[in-house]
Amino acid sequence: FILSANDDPLDCAEHLHVIRDYVFLSMDSRKLQNRFLAHLQGTMAESLLAETESLNGRVGAYLAALAARLDYPVSFTHGDYASILLKALKFQPILDGRSPLERLMQYFDLFSGLFQEQCFVLVSAKTYFAEDALQQLYKMAAYQKWNLLLLESRASPPLPPEDCCIVDSDLCVLRLDFPD
Repeated sequence: FILSANDDPLDCAEHLHVIRDYVFLSMDSRKLQNRFLAHLQGTMAESLLAETESLNGRVGAYLAALAARLDYPVSFTHGDYASILLKALKFQPILDGRSPLERLMQYFDLFSGLFQEQCFVLVSAKTYFAEDALQQLYKMAAYQKWNLLLLESRASPPLPPEDCCIVDSDLCVLRLDFPD
C-alpha cells in the first residue's frame, strides 16, 4: 500500500502505474476509459450544453423519422445520445508526442488530470532514457507535482533530485551515498 498526504492507505491498483515499455503506453484501461468518458460528459454538460441538447434532439428526431418509415411498430429510448455516440465511436485520448519522453509526459499529465494521487513507477528508465531526458522529465514532474519512482536493476550515481536506496527482501531501506 501507499500512504497519501494525510497518511491514509491508498489502494495500489487505483494509484500505481507501472511502466516497463516506453515506446507503447497502453491507453486501453477500462478505468481510464470510464474516467475519460465521465470527464467528457462533464465538459458536455458545462461547456457544450446547448450543442449537446441540439444533437440529442436531432438524433431523437432522426430516430423518430426512421421509426415512422418502418412497416412495423418499434420503440427506442429517448435520452442522452451524445454520450452513447462518444462511447460507440471510441472517442478516447491519444498520445501524439514525437518522442517516447513526450508521450510519457502526456501519459502522466492525462492520468494526473483524471485521477487523484497517482504514482508512476518507471522500470529501468535509466537504461532507456539519456540523462538529459531524465532531467527534463524530473523538471516537469516537479512542476506538475507528478509522483515518480524509478526501479533500476543496478545502482548508478544519482541525478539531481534523485534519492537512491535499496529495499531488501525484508523491506528494510538502505540509503546509498555516492562519492562526489
